[in-house]
Amino acid sequence: MAADQPIFVPGDGRTRIQFCASGTLADTVAAAVEGRLPTGTYNVAEQRGYTFLEYLAVLADVIGLPAARIVPVTDPSVPAREYFPFRQAELTLDVSRLAAYGLVPDVDLASGLAATLAWFRRNGGLPDEPTAREYAWRATTPGASPWNVPGGR
Repeated sequence: MAADQPIFVPGDGRTRIQFCASGTLADTVAAAVEGRLPTGTYNVAEQRGYTFLEYLAVLADVIGLPAARIVPVTDPSVPAREYFPFRQAELTLDVSRLAAYGLVPDVDLASGLAATLAWFRRNGGLPDEPTAREYAWRATTPGASPWNVPGGR
């Protein structure tokens, strides 16, 4: 997106996904190690889930773009590992057990993405490094470039 390339989205873009800031995960592990959490299994993530389209809208806003150029891909034969996160499966967790112990993530998606973007910009930028599958899709998508655009925006 930062390289002004289309974003290939599985299906209609309404698959729900969820995120977790690394600091939130670290805080949860520390709480468990320090005994502030009873022994058990906990799902760690932001409480809210996002559709792919909502996620891309947040990302475009953080990057400073008016909107992402979305290209829906409906081919179900694309292996998920060939184009991450190319899945049409809900990837959301129930985090109520963790929230009951007061360990609710304090970093929302936009803030986390903004901090990550700032880090990348301070440390060499965002190179455009498409997967082999993405190269192939770009080669047949109007307005896309199958070549790398160094540094992104």
